[in-house]
Amino acid sequence: MQTMQRASALLQAGNYVLARTTLEQVLREAPRFVEAHRLLAGALQALGDAAGAERVLRAALALDPHWAPTLTSLGEILLSQNRSDEAESLLRAAIASARPYPRAKQLLASLLYARAQRQIESGDTATAETTLREALALDPLFADAHANLAQLVWMRSGDINLALQELERAAVQQPGAEVLHLVRADLLDGAGETARADTLLSARAQRNDASVDVLLGASRMSLRNDAPRSRAYAQRAVVLQPMHEGAQRALVDALLATGDAAAALPRIEALLRARPDDQQLIATQTTVWRLLGDARYAAYCDYANMARAWTIDTPRGWTDLASYLADLAASLHRQHSLHSHPLHNSLRGGSQTAQDLALSDDPVIRAFFEAIDGPIRRHMATIGHDPSGTHPLRRRPRDGYRLKGIWSVRLRGQGYHTNHVHPQGWLSSACYIQLPKSMQGDALVESAATDAITQDRKNTAGWLKFGEPGTPTQPPLAAEHFIRPEPGLLALFPSYFWHGTVPFSGDDARLTIAFDVVPA
Repeated sequence: MQTMQRASALLQAGNYVLARTTLEQVLREAPRFVEAHRLLAGALQALGDAAGAERVLRAALALDPHWAPTLTSLGEILLSQNRSDEAESLLRAAIASARPYPRAKQLLASLLYARAQRQIESGDTATAETTLREALALDPLFADAHANLAQLVWMRSGDINLALQELERAAVQQPGAEVLHLVRADLLDGAGETARADTLLSARAQRNDASVDVLLGASRMSLRNDAPRSRAYAQRAVVLQPMHEGAQRALVDALLATGDAAAALPRIEALLRARPDDQQLIATQTTVWRLLGDARYAAYCDYANMARAWTIDTPRGWTDLASYLADLAASLHRQHSLHSHPLHNSLRGGSQTAQDLALSDDPVIRAFFEAIDGPIRRHMATIGHDPSGTHPLRRRPRDGYRLKGIWSVRLRGQGYHTNHVHPQGWLSSACYIQLPKSMQGDALVESAATDAITQDRKNTAGWLKFGEPGTPTQPPLAAEHFIRPEPGLLALFPSYFWHGTVPFSGDDARLTIAFDVVPA
């Protein structure tokens, strides 16, 4: 036993070679010592010998088929090799054993969570909900599973209280679990219940022992309604952890909301040095420049030249674009089975497809990728190149592209998108498939030129707008550029452009497809 304790200490210290030698010695003297087999497998796996680790664990199972730690360790190795079906069987056996092993529950919950993600991507939201509930029964503190389950229930029902039921139950059972309160506040905020979220976190944030996570959550919840308080929370978070990226970002937002753009500038520049292609950070930098009257803003936000609208091509199999759009609209409407928008999404008053359209086998949807290829390549050709390597749009390679996520949005009357950016993109898009009657004909101004558009919302209803930040600023900043939607029109623009839509009236839908483009 002393030798086993020494081997365990060697494993914890990362001395895997000596731990392996020590455990091999133990097994020569006590070949039926099951726990020595398990620890030896851990050493072998750490040394990159997954096959050896599996062989040793299977030998241990032959000695004791019901030892939960061995079942769990072998299940974990198989999970790392994407052998999930075999792993699931072993983990369930470990959980059902006389002395269940907590690690087995956590691993099985993670396996089910990954399965639920695939089910969501394939559009099987009902099965995904059942899978997520099973994961939470195994691991009630699984924050991501709580967030995804609540979002699914919300999207299917539009009822935030119903969506939060499982999370509320877990919070009652585990009142000291801070993560559950953070997730709950985050979900309330995403559903538009920011005042409830602020109340939930503010009491915790006012405590002297408040964690960085609580302070950042409270800072975000109070940003729009009490910017000075938001700034105070963010400053406390930075004091606690000066190198915490989230704390620095929160402080930048609070500085802009309290009118101190000059203080925000060096902080945003430091963040960008670490993440030069983060589109959210670039958008914040351009906002700072605009507030300070910096000439670099115009170079980064040349809306007239960088945000362009193209007519998509008619794909093979259709004689004209109008007939293709009609077929595409019918296919997309079938995809829109959910009631409400995803939480923490720019969408308000509508739904978004759960399935990634790139996974669809519908031939009409598949043809869309052919229809947009030409416009994307034509737009990329207009971008130009920055030999200095400083411009965030023009410095990146553009010989080819790939799509990073593609989805459809169906807005109802009075629906809109809040102002936002796409942090992981390079170019973002909006392709108009079907427009409501209120956006057609004489109700709209005919010219899309910025200088020809009044700020009268009835004239720009449903239009795509650029330049109005999605976070509060002092003074407030208005939109500077608009694109008028038309069926078959594909708007392409830098992912760091703040963009949103103006609400529109009427009962019929505004149907679009959106995607992000990144260099291949």
